[in-house]
Amino acid sequence: MEVYILKIGIFDSGLGGINILNSLINVNSHVLEDIFYVADTINVPYGNKDPEQLEGIVKNIISFLEEKGCNLIISACNTTSSTILNKLKENTSVPIIGTIEPTVNFIKETFHQKNLIILATKATIESKAFENALKAYNYKIYPVACPKLVDAIELKDPSLIIEDLLEEYLQININHDEPIGLLLGCTHYPMIKDKIKMVASKIFSSNEVIILDPCTKISQEALNLIPRDISINKTKKVFIYDTFDVELLKKKIEFYFKFDKVNIYFEQISNIQPLNELRIK
Repeated sequence: MEVYILKIGIFDSGLGGINILNSLINVNSHVLEDIFYVADTINVPYGNKDPEQLEGIVKNIISFLEEKGCNLIISACNTTSSTILNKLKENTSVPIIGTIEPTVNFIKETFHQKNLIILATKATIESKAFENALKAYNYKIYPVACPKLVDAIELKDPSLIIEDLLEEYLQININHDEPIGLLLGCTHYPMIKDKIKMVASKIFSSNEVIILDPCTKISQEALNLIPRDISINKTKKVFIYDTFDVELLKKKIEFYFKFDKVNIYFEQISNIQPLNELRIK
């Protein structure tokens, strides 16, 4: 069996992609070696930025992950995946997988009811990526932009209360008594899925609410790109880089997650435009 050095790069505007990272860590895969995660928190949220601005920001991160020797890069952000993924693929030789196609596959495989609420950032909703991909299927889609939710999850503004925001965003007229699928259309949202389920169940009290979290599916589809007849003989390591305040990121990760299966190393980097590359501080 061939010994293969596999390094996976993951990026997001902040904490959201940690859900993908967590799924990868928990996958019982013998092919994973090192995982490099960039939390671009100085530019959070991506969902409120225009495509041109976003492309300039993300190109820096892609170059950084290429320099780390990554064989595969995951755009763990629905905003970048729905708006600029094709442009990113054109400018790198490393395979890049986004979140939209795996999420759509996940919905088709697991949700067979009619009513589908898509919670996502403003940019993802405006792109209509999910609606266009699912239009051939028998879903009644309710797209819901949540422009302040990522800021609330990232603890950027103490005045933002997650439950209050959800109650504001979920004021939708839906047929009573029919199950509702609620897609977590931003990788930040699984961190608050219990709160989303609680608020949605209160608002749609006559409906069964089914939370649709595609993070594991995204990780699985990324690993499907790897040849199956390979193996490595090195312990898995995770390197997490933050572009704003790595100590603050550590605290937020400890608040939302628990990692006990791998060694995690943290480092501060910079991604402030118009720098041409990320730099270790």
